[in-house]
Amino acid sequence: MSDEAMQSFDIQAAWLRRAESDVSAFMAALATRLEESLPHQVVVHRKRLGLFSRESRVEKLTVLAGTANYDVFLDARNSLQCSRAKVVGGVTLKTETLDIAQWLAGLGAELANMAGRMGTTQTVLHDFLLS
Repeated sequence: MSDEAMQSFDIQAAWLRRAESDVSAFMAALATRLEESLPHQVVVHRKRLGLFSRESRVEKLTVLAGTANYDVFLDARNSLQCSRAKVVGGVTLKTETLDIAQWLAGLGAELANMAGRMGTTQTVLHDFLLS
């Protein structure tokens, strides 16, 4: 296994341990990180902890990544439920349930693909403008 693959694995394992120990804190940290990194592709649903409380908790997180939507939410037992939906033209064709490790790996791969496409687009635009 390459050093990059091991580092990626270590990061995913650390996130998994964090998810298992305190899911509410994990959801809040994940939502904050994704909102800051991908403000236009992330939808976060929060619920106030009380009627007059300023505090809230993240109940559901959706990442709109290309042709897939990645959802993670807390169920009634306070455990994580993850899914990936294939979306074409605004219509959901297929939804599959994933565990948190698969969800994180799939999201990471999808984001890497998006970044690669953006880099290629930027290069083509740069070359066009300079020609």
